[in-house]
Amino acid sequence: GSNGFTITGKVSGLDRDINGVIKSYSYNDNTVNVTQKLLITIKDTTGGVVKSLSLDITSNIDNVPEGSIYIDTNGNWTLAASKLASLGLTDGQSYTVTAAATDLAGNTSTGTNQGSKSFSVDLTPPSVTVTINPNKDAVTIVFTEVPTKADGTVMSADEVKAILQLENVDLVGNISSNDGGKTWTSAISAQSEGTMKVTVPNGSYYDAAGNPGTVGDTSTTNIGQ
Repeated sequence: GSNGFTITGKVSGLDRDINGVIKSYSYNDNTVNVTQKLLITIKDTTGGVVKSLSLDITSNIDNVPEGSIYIDTNGNWTLAASKLASLGLTDGQSYTVTAAATDLAGNTSTGTNQGSKSFSVDLTPPSVTVTINPNKDAVTIVFTEVPTKADGTVMSADEVKAILQLENVDLVGNISSNDGGKTWTSAISAQSEGTMKVTVPNGSYYDAAGNPGTVGDTSTTNIGQ
C-alpha cells in the first residue's frame, strides 16, 4: 500500500511547530494504529543526519506518551516547538526535515511517499530602540525585525500602539511606518512638566521565528508644555 506525507505550514525557526499531513496513514485498515511509527530525520546542508526521531503514532489526543506523536483522523500531526527546541540545533544554520512512516510489518515509505521541507534555525531575540527627539514632540521606535504577534502574524499599527507603555506622555494621532513595519513614528504631547518615558515591554512582540523581543525604552525631561 501507499503511505506518505506532505509537510505543510511555516517552518522558520525553533519556536514554530512543524506541521504535517499523512496522505495515507494506514497500509491495510485505513485507521491510525499506535504501533505504527512516524520517522523524522533532520539533515544539515551537507546532507549529514543531525537528528533522527522514531515516534509511535497514537490517535488518543488525551494520552500521548513520551516518544509518541498524536495524529488525528484526517492524518494531521504536529512536531511541537518544545520538541524542536530540545534537539540542540545550531542558531543561524539551515536544515531539511524529512518525514516518513513504517507500517506494522516494518515497511518504510520512500520516494514520493515521503515529504520534506527546509527550515532555518533562528534563536536570536529581536530588539527595539526607542528615541524621543530633541524637540520632545515625536517618538521613533525602531525594531531590528518586523514585529509579529505570538501566532506569527505581523503587528498592525494599532497593535504596535497597544503594547507601548507611556509615562507622562500621550501619542498624538496615528502611529505610522514607512518601511514595512520596522520603524514607527508618532507625534507626542507631554501631560505635565517632568520626565516623559516610552517603553516597549520585554516579550510584548516577536520575530518571524517566534523569538520574544527584548525591552526597549527612552525617557526625557519635559520642562514646559
